[in-house]
Amino acid sequence: MSKLKTNISIRGHGEKQMFRLPCLAVGRFALIAAMLTTCGCQTINHDAAKKQATQRWSEVRARVKLQLANQQCVRGMFNDAATSAAEAIGLDPKLPGAYEVLAKSQLEQGKPASTEKTLDAAKAQNCQSAELHYLRGVVLELRDDTAGSLAEYQRAVELNPANSDYLISLAECLVNAKRADEALTLLDERADHLDAAAGVFALAAHIAELKGDREGAITRYQRTLALVPDHALIHEQLASLLMKESRFEDAIGLLKPLAKNDAPNAASARKLLAACDLAIDDPVSAKTLLVDYARSHPEDDSALTLLARASLQTHDLMTAGWTIDQLHRKHPDSTDPALLYASLLWQRGDAQAAETVLRHQLDIDPNNPATLCLLVTVLQTTKDHAAAQRYFEEAASIDPSCISAISASATSSKRKD
Repeated sequence: MSKLKTNISIRGHGEKQMFRLPCLAVGRFALIAAMLTTCGCQTINHDAAKKQATQRWSEVRARVKLQLANQQCVRGMFNDAATSAAEAIGLDPKLPGAYEVLAKSQLEQGKPASTEKTLDAAKAQNCQSAELHYLRGVVLELRDDTAGSLAEYQRAVELNPANSDYLISLAECLVNAKRADEALTLLDERADHLDAAAGVFALAAHIAELKGDREGAITRYQRTLALVPDHALIHEQLASLLMKESRFEDAIGLLKPLAKNDAPNAASARKLLAACDLAIDDPVSAKTLLVDYARSHPEDDSALTLLARASLQTHDLMTAGWTIDQLHRKHPDSTDPALLYASLLWQRGDAQAAETVLRHQLDIDPNNPATLCLLVTVLQTTKDHAAAQRYFEEAASIDPSCISAISASATSSKRKD
């Protein structure tokens, strides 16, 4: 009995041991496996976190580089800006602004091929922005790819409709594509919705002028001046249009403040104002405006020409002789100096020499109405009325305004006598 119990005890003990050992082994192995798994996850998570932190740090450095590149670009340091922008791209290849600055800097350095490579690299990284489309439009326009540049400018305007530069580029491209009506409609529709609308109105005015719509151009220039009242160039462009419409007093009102010696663009304003004075038969004011300037700037042919005309009309033959001599020496074969010289000879009483000069000019250009008109006046002085009549009819058939010009010359001759 005791043996049986012992055997049972031993068997039972053995069975229990055989049953428990595998469970204990599984438990230990499971614990080890769990520990190993936990350690593996921690390693993976640590590596991912480290990689993410490195990437974030690179992105921060890229933004700092981009900020520097922008500053360098604004200052005109395009080589440095390109270097900084390229470094930013190296740190963060998906940063659109870095491609923008790099492409702009390359364009400013006259490197359209490099610019296109930069834009292709941005596209490969799926970097999209209105500026990148605009810059590609510039590159395509340089290649005379009008259709391609139109598409890119259109996309830039769609992405950023508030940017006036994009709109202006699109409108200019439409004009180049002989679609001026579309360009003008586009500008007129969008101008009132832009903060920087002055440039849009100015371009619309220019396009209207190209189309022959002077009144429309004048209206648009006036709207431009309402936004930028101190813009001298717009004043001058509007004044020039007013002069073409014979609204000389309105033009004079615009130009007088600009013609002061200390005003920006005073020289060009002064010349326009002198032209107005000549048009309203006030050569004295015109000569007063120009005499000092022309003597100190003998390289300015337009000022010399205006001063010569004013001096001839006021019979200041000394000043006229000096200005015409300056022009004739620089442009011996040019028509305008030759006509002025003939007028000077005529006023000096040498009609025969004036006629010789004018006939020589007719050999060069037989259909120049100004030459024909002046020759008629000179021939009337020499009493060659038959020739004067013949040239008068020829001049009037080319340009009917010659009739009033010849009458004015005759009146001037009587005043001189």
